[in-house]
Amino acid sequence: ARPHAVARALPGGALSFVLEPEGLPGGPLDLLVRLRKDPQRRSVRVPLDGTEAVLTAAAHPLAEGRWDCFVVPRGAEESARVRLCAVRAEQAALLDAPPLVDAEGLRVRVPYATSDGFLAVRAWARARHAEVTGVRLGAEDIEVEARLLAPGGADPAGAVVRALARDCGRSFEVPVTGDTARDGAFRFVLPLLRAGDVPLAGEEEPKEVWDLELRTPGPEEARIPLGRVTGDGTDRKRTDRYPDVTVPHPEHGTATVRPFFTSAHGLALIVRPPSAPED
Repeated sequence: ARPHAVARALPGGALSFVLEPEGLPGGPLDLLVRLRKDPQRRSVRVPLDGTEAVLTAAAHPLAEGRWDCFVVPRGAEESARVRLCAVRAEQAALLDAPPLVDAEGLRVRVPYATSDGFLAVRAWARARHAEVTGVRLGAEDIEVEARLLAPGGADPAGAVVRALARDCGRSFEVPVTGDTARDGAFRFVLPLLRAGDVPLAGEEEPKEVWDLELRTPGPEEARIPLGRVTGDGTDRKRTDRYPDVTVPHPEHGTATVRPFFTSAHGLALIVRPPSAPED
């Protein structure tokens, strides 16, 4: 039988793993977490104290990506690892927790159960990040509220949001407005007519996707990811959904524009003919 465990998010970015005694190999054991699909094969290994191990944010940083969880005998090679099945993944501590920003930047770690029942951790690690806090769709534009997160605080004054089309390479920028007294909070408005005026590539499912990023002013212009990574979500593309808005289109007469979150939780816009099937 495979070993089972409960993963729990703790305050301050720590993660607790409590293993059930049944199914565990004999002798001293380590918790092993490995970054999925990583050419460098990065991993973190922590001794079990009885049946529990804790990964703290400071002592055990996790690179951005999905980490699979295993148990391995103490002193054994990683090839002896056994994957942990999920009893449950507790995320309650993340719901109202403030973003964890340290000297290295934003750190987010969310435990979850995979679709096939194993334990995993979704981690984000960014020197600077623009966290989307609100998206409002209007008849003519999309208004987005966000907060710039960086070590020591951040001021979005003078920044712009850049939209870059994946297929045709077109781009446009919109300014941001912010209240520096609100700890990095800012807003911007995306005109729907501008977003919809783009060629739609693909014969079966014509579409175009605009990826969005924040760009700060200065001689060393910074490109900052714009998305929603805080809280307890591990698949915002599926859970945080928005309706289509119909706009004029030069080739198709009309098109639909819809904001969505990518698999990496970045905010983007997808443009399609109105008759295109739902993704």
